[in-house]
Amino acid sequence: MAYDVEGYSGLGQEAQFDVQRRLRALIDGACDRAGLSPGEYEVQPQGDGGLALLPTGGKVDEPRLIAAFLRTVTAGLGGVNGLRDAGSRIRLRMALHEGVVYRADHGYVGDAVVESFRMCDAGPVRDALRRNPAADLVLVAADRLYQDVLRHGHHGIPGDSFVPHLLRVKLFEAHGWLFVPGGDSGPAPARDRSQDAPGVTPVADTLDGDRPYDLW
Repeated sequence: MAYDVEGYSGLGQEAQFDVQRRLRALIDGACDRAGLSPGEYEVQPQGDGGLALLPTGGKVDEPRLIAAFLRTVTAGLGGVNGLRDAGSRIRLRMALHEGVVYRADHGYVGDAVVESFRMCDAGPVRDALRRNPAADLVLVAADRLYQDVLRHGHHGIPGDSFVPHLLRVKLFEAHGWLFVPGGDSGPAPARDRSQDAPGVTPVADTLDGDRPYDLW
C-alpha cells in the first residue's frame, strides 16, 4: 500500500511536523484496529507518504483485512482531521497492490512497490481528490488485486463502486480501479473499440461505476 498526502509541499515546517505526526498515528491506528499487531505489518515512511506492507497468504483473510483496514483509515481520517480547516486536513491518495516484495539495503524492492507509487501519482487519482473537496481519501487498486480480492464484495467491500481508469505515469501504464468513499469516482474513460480483440470485453466496460454502496 502506497500513500501520499495531497498538498504537503505547500505547508510550513510546523504544519509538516503536525501532518507527519497525525499521518503515522493514522496508519498505525488503522492497522491496530484492523487486528494487526506491530510485528505483522511494516511501514516505510517517506515524509508526506509512505509504503505499508500488509500480511497476505496462509491464514490471512485478505478481503476481511482490507475491508477492516479501509474502514478504519476512513474513520481515522475523520478523527485526525477533526474540525480542521481545508488547508490543514490530511487528504490521502492511496494505492493497493499485491506482489512479491524483498527487503533491500534502503527499503523494499519489487514491481508492486514501484507500481503502487506510480498509481498514486496517476492523473485520474489526483483528479478524483480535486473533484471531491469534501473527501479525505481516494483509493486506487491494481487490476489484479481488484479482480482477485475486491470485486466480489466480501466483508462489505463495495466492489461494484470501484470505477476502472487507465493510469499512465512516466513509462508506467496499467488499468486501476478507483474508489472515493462517499464521493464521485468519476466516469470510466472512453475506449477505442477498434483496438479490442474480437470477443474480449474491455475492462472499462465490465463495471457500472454508478451503482450505489451502503457500507462506506
